[in-house]
Amino acid sequence: MNRFLKIGLIATSILACIGIGSFSHEILELIVSCGHRIPSSDILSDYFIGVFWAVAFFFIILFSCMNPVHKSAFLVIWLSKCLVTLGVMLIYENAYGLDAYYYFQSASSPIPSWHGFAFGQGTDLVTTISWVLIHIGNIGVSYHALKVIFSMIGLLGIYFFYLGVVDITGNKNPRNLYLLALFPSVLFWSSILGKDPLNLFGIGLYFFGASKWYRKEKLIYLVYVIAGISIATLIRSWYLAILSFPFLVLMLRSWHTKKNAGKISIIAIFFGMVAVLGSLMRILTVSLHADDLTHAISTTNTISHSWSYGGSAVSEIPKFTSLAGIITFAPYGIFTALFRPLPGEVMNGFGLIAGLENVFLIYLMCRFVFFSHFKDWLRGGLGTWLSLLIFLWSALYAFISPQNLGSAVRFKLQILPVMLVMIILGKWRKDQALCAE
Repeated sequence: MNRFLKIGLIATSILACIGIGSFSHEILELIVSCGHRIPSSDILSDYFIGVFWAVAFFFIILFSCMNPVHKSAFLVIWLSKCLVTLGVMLIYENAYGLDAYYYFQSASSPIPSWHGFAFGQGTDLVTTISWVLIHIGNIGVSYHALKVIFSMIGLLGIYFFYLGVVDITGNKNPRNLYLLALFPSVLFWSSILGKDPLNLFGIGLYFFGASKWYRKEKLIYLVYVIAGISIATLIRSWYLAILSFPFLVLMLRSWHTKKNAGKISIIAIFFGMVAVLGSLMRILTVSLHADDLTHAISTTNTISHSWSYGGSAVSEIPKFTSLAGIITFAPYGIFTALFRPLPGEVMNGFGLIAGLENVFLIYLMCRFVFFSHFKDWLRGGLGTWLSLLIFLWSALYAFISPQNLGSAVRFKLQILPVMLVMIILGKWRKDQALCAE
């Protein structure tokens, strides 16, 4: 670690200790006041167990064998996540009743509520992992400790994305890691106790395995891909199709390009993808109880209107009674899933930050599309894979996100790193083209 970073960390620690010592009484009162919704009999003890684990992870990172460049960035990001997890999150917890309280309360029971692992049962997965951490991992019966550990899981997911980018580009510049980890929505929603950090971890593992496989085509990397898909699918069953099909396209395009196959191979690849997609969609329709077109339309309508509650709820989704209505609404819903809320649509602090972030994201995506040779991007296997991944995700969440713009911000955590990776890789390819000239 460089001397500047060491001096900065020491100075920050000293200033933090002075600040905490000077305002300790006020800070303790604030912690207790903001934690009034947390189902814990001793909020302060609960909080300081969380602080202990945050410090423990800091020293684990500090004395790890990680690449020194990565370690410096990782420590800075971890301190930022701790500030959000144990600081900014207090404001959020003070204002809202959260699913996280249920996870903690269920996990605090000495008797586990074990239902087994099943696709789409994210609540059971989070509760079971939390129970294991408390009663077998002996982390302490602490909501904040669980939150810190899930925050680290979310950070590891982002780190897998970064390692995939490094493998593709050969560029170890930590700026890419900072962009991925400190993007506001990623930083906040990957720091909660809930499904989101676990889902992000699974998708990050999937991305790492897929990018490594694309470069080296070794069987071991398929293990990462399958593990990542399995974790994400345990939380939401539809991720089986969202993640599997783009990767199959990546595999087939890679093999076709390297073997220089002719038209017969192209036809075989096309029908192979259709067959695989049909199988995946069959699994998905069974899990969603949508056995035919009528049931599929009915299920889409039910799911689309199941999020219309809370302060960020809006009434923008019409009642779907036909396939034509679904297709007509899709473009509007896709834009909403990827780029809303916009400034002024959700009138609170979190909504303002999300709105400004989305404006910046639209700017980055417009630069990518218009200045990064988008047509050339789609001709490559990686470009097709990432673009198809974003399209499939947004096509599904087009009928979930528009009903509640607050929830839309949280849902987008799963695809936002993929969008950022696409922007990073687009710039990398543009720089390569300029160097070639």
